[in-house]
Amino acid sequence: MNINQNQNYNISLKGKGNNSGFWRNFKQKILDVTPNHTAENLDLKLYEKISQKVSHPAYNKLIIGGTGLISQPIIDNNNKNIDETTRKISVCRTIAKIIAGTAVGFIVRGGSFSIISRYANPNGKNKNCKLLIPKKYIEKFTKDSNLLNNHKNTLSTVLALAAMCITNVVADAPLTIYLTNKLTKKFNLNEEESESRKKQIKEGLYA
Repeated sequence: MNINQNQNYNISLKGKGNNSGFWRNFKQKILDVTPNHTAENLDLKLYEKISQKVSHPAYNKLIIGGTGLISQPIIDNNNKNIDETTRKISVCRTIAKIIAGTAVGFIVRGGSFSIISRYANPNGKNKNCKLLIPKKYIEKFTKDSNLLNNHKNTLSTVLALAAMCITNVVADAPLTIYLTNKLTKKFNLNEEESESRKKQIKEGLYA
């Protein structure tokens, strides 16, 4: 496996160690069939763009929400320890909570990042554009965009966490209850059972 443009470093596991002979040979065979790569084969700009998107607080929330929306309802639906109606209501509540949390989180995190970016821009023309950048790091951030993005991501995450202490109560919770009610009505679930679960839903939002 080559990881340098000018030199090849062949990885080998044939030296002495605690691994048994079988596992050592097995791992070596995997390395042997792994395609060789050099630095010139890698599109570093593409990886950099992907890294910036994934690490962006707003897009990061979408990724987490999308993953949860795919997996968590399935887990709830396969819970055989409760009756069918309660299980379906639980699925509705989970879907509603993920959608509400993702939507509110995306807006809050995206807004926080925009605010931070406005006051942490070493190349900006606004007199307050460098307000959130320590003076000793202005030159370094100007040259290193990745370091600047990490700085903005960190500050925007802190700001978003503070803001979500409020939005979780005034936006996230009411939206979750509203969506849960809509879903339970859509699937014609037992109204009496649905009412009994509303209290549990409301209490569970702040856990």
